[in-house]
Amino acid sequence: MWPSPTDNVPNGDIEAAVIEILRNNPIVTSLVPETNISTDLVGREHEYMKWICISREGGPDKFPLDYPRIDIQSFGSRRSEVQKIAEAAHAAVLNSPGYVGHGLKILAAQVEVGLVRSNDKFSSATRYFSSIRLTTRPLAEAEESS
Repeated sequence: MWPSPTDNVPNGDIEAAVIEILRNNPIVTSLVPETNISTDLVGREHEYMKWICISREGGPDKFPLDYPRIDIQSFGSRRSEVQKIAEAAHAAVLNSPGYVGHGLKILAAQVEVGLVRSNDKFSSATRYFSSIRLTTRPLAEAEESS
């Protein structure tokens, strides 16, 4: 059931949804502790800690559909280690269509920027970056409670 524009239904929290997808992925969590998957780098005590940082970067909103771009930054100490983390996170989000939660349903995912190695400018930590364009729709109250 699609909500109507007059229902005043928010688009949901795509960042929280992506974090949940990553924290529930056994491959990702075998590489990075769940607590180190977040929307910021708060708690990253040194540049060599394994970390995944998620952020929504805009995206056109054509109610009832939303098209957020999700940026995924992966950090760690060695290039090979960070590449594995980045590949696992990228694959998990790319395979997320069908996910329901946090007030939304993910309908589609496509690569916007493939994996790029781009070391952190503020430290010597290795960083990989990628972006995925998602298509989401808000959930009606009846869908969330079922």
